[in-house]
Amino acid sequence: AVTASIGAPSSAIVGSTIEVTWNGPGQEGDFIGIGKAGASGSGRWRNFTETGAGSPLNLLVPPEPGAYAIGYFDGATNDMLGSVAIDVLPANITISAPAEVSVSETFEVAWTGPDYADDFIGIGLVGAGGSGQWRNFTMTSQGSPLQLRAPAAPGDYLIKYFLGQDNWASFEVAVTVTEPEISLSAPAEVEASTFFEVAWTGPDTPGDFIGIGKVGAGGSGQWRNYVATADGTPARLMTPSEPGEYLIKYFLDQDNTALIEVPITLRQPEVSLSAPASAEVSTMIEVAWTGPDTPGDFIGVGKAGAGG
Repeated sequence: AVTASIGAPSSAIVGSTIEVTWNGPGQEGDFIGIGKAGASGSGRWRNFTETGAGSPLNLLVPPEPGAYAIGYFDGATNDMLGSVAIDVLPANITISAPAEVSVSETFEVAWTGPDYADDFIGIGLVGAGGSGQWRNFTMTSQGSPLQLRAPAAPGDYLIKYFLGQDNWASFEVAVTVTEPEISLSAPAEVEASTFFEVAWTGPDTPGDFIGIGKVGAGGSGQWRNYVATADGTPARLMTPSEPGEYLIKYFLDQDNTALIEVPITLRQPEVSLSAPASAEVSTMIEVAWTGPDTPGDFIGVGKAGAGG
């Protein structure tokens, strides 16, 4: 029977790259693989490197600690011709962060860890799986401490250190995301197509805004008009041109999440026009008017029935 021998460390840290020496057939397609001890099928090589890379070759250690075997595999049959045992050990990782932060707040996270390429610190809801484990994230290449943004919804979250390999969560700490102190104060009724003031308190994170939209509107219809909170309080907001029932909302820039809302009624403004019943072509006439006089309003003359 054809056999092969392997030389490798007896232990290695998760995610590290180790040198492996081998002696075997070296046929095209043969490879050195590492997989969980006792695994079967393709589970015997979670990671692998073809023997065409020479001896010694580099082999990537899996991200999950445990007992593993490094094997020499026949590329044609996937038979294991020889193997050695290796213990994969956890990395030394720490995370230091506040126990409580406000929604959408940017805060500091200090960490230690292997800082492999593509490693990152993420924050996600307790119990979330897959990519839900990192609602927001920052690469460890940004250094320590790094800046991480809290999600837009309050709740119990976990801050985790993820290895870039398989996005493997290697360490975690708990954090509570709380509702911010927030308020809106505006008139109960104003005319359509006029400016009015809205007093507010809120997180004022970059990109936040105050918007006005029809009751029941969804998506971007929730802010027919808007003003950035960066402009200060009170905010000067323009009402839409159509009378009706509306809502004024405080929106986080993150996901355009609405944190609070107050109702407002828009009434038809008082508008009147007084002009001669007839006039010669290409002559100037006087028109008396009343109206909201919002910036950009104008008086125009056109053919009866014309559109556009």
